[in-house]
Amino acid sequence: MKKVLSLKQGANLLTCEGSSGKGGTRVGAIDESKMATTTPAETSVTKEKPKDVFPMFKKAVKRPASVNVEEAVKRPARVDVEEFFKRPAGVDVEESVKRPASVAFEEAVKRPASVDVEEAVKRPASVDVEEAVKGPASVDVEEAVKRPASADVEESVKRPASVAFEKAVKRPMMEDGENMPPTSSTTFTLINYLKEPQWKAGLSNEFKAPYMKKIEEFLQKQYKMQIIVRPPKDEIFNAFNLTPLNKVKVVILGQDPYHDTNQAHGLSFSVKKGVAIPPSLVNIYKELAADIEGFNIPKHGNLLGWATQGVFMLNAALSVEVHKANSHSQIGWHTFTDKVIQFISKNVKHCVFLLWGAYAQKKVELIDRKRHTVIMTAHPSPLSCHRGFTGSRCFSRANQALKDHGMKPIDWNNLP
Repeated sequence: MKKVLSLKQGANLLTCEGSSGKGGTRVGAIDESKMATTTPAETSVTKEKPKDVFPMFKKAVKRPASVNVEEAVKRPARVDVEEFFKRPAGVDVEESVKRPASVAFEEAVKRPASVDVEEAVKRPASVDVEEAVKGPASVDVEEAVKRPASADVEESVKRPASVAFEKAVKRPMMEDGENMPPTSSTTFTLINYLKEPQWKAGLSNEFKAPYMKKIEEFLQKQYKMQIIVRPPKDEIFNAFNLTPLNKVKVVILGQDPYHDTNQAHGLSFSVKKGVAIPPSLVNIYKELAADIEGFNIPKHGNLLGWATQGVFMLNAALSVEVHKANSHSQIGWHTFTDKVIQFISKNVKHCVFLLWGAYAQKKVELIDRKRHTVIMTAHPSPLSCHRGFTGSRCFSRANQALKDHGMKPIDWNNLP
């Protein structure tokens, strides 16, 4: 069988004949002279053009998966987008919002789970809210909010349980259970805590002085910031309230209140019962045991029994921030206590001043030594007691001075 093959090279058309058999196809020689004048610019086979392998390629791009792209975007999964959003799952959106799952939305909000919302608010889970919280039932929600049965809302907020809300917020409890003094809404006045009439009358001008106002402002800020101050406000003037001016026989000067929790209670060197006895007081007891015949060292450090006999136990500063020694030493207290020492010196006929340590001894210039007895020793602290406190017999000497002025001595052993 013969076949004709036509080749086109440039402008020349070349033909050749060949035959095919069992051994393959033979092509006759091509006249190369005719090809010499041609160029390889274009060569084509005059052969029927085969069909495109992907006949619908272009259409497939435009209509993937037999759906026109634009139509596919507009109508994904046989549902028109606009219709899809309006009527998802065969339910009109507006209707579905209003009546989802066969229940009208408004009704669902008002009566979820077959219970009207007003009733649900008032009586959830078989318990009437108003009865559980306030009292009466079947009250309109707005009325229920505005008028909770047994008490007006505002009143119920202001007086939850048995404690006034405002007081609970404004006067939080300190770590030892003490209510804090009033803050910015109420003026904090120290003289309100000085109860003893003689002291209050004699020192009233000091509480009007600018330095005292600064002390009050400082303390009020500390209380407002919930900083724990010692001693508690009601005990700041314990030395004054327990020992009236006309009963003062002995003055013991300290420097700073004890600054650990629950130690200071307004009397220098003294601590409340149940609190460990401080080292300085331990040495005071030791000296008493050596100095006063029959003195029994107590198991506590509360010196209240001395205060009621006329021992005025005064610290140079009357307050301190807990765990911060001398933290209030520069707020104005020293000015006040110096005035107190001078006031005692001028208004008490005779008393004994026990000045322990260098700091206390600086106060000697405030005392009229012609009227009063001054006994100076080292401080009873473990760091200095061996320098002159131990063996000083200051307690028996004080009693002797009182006797010499016709005054009843102190019973140092009276510490119940």
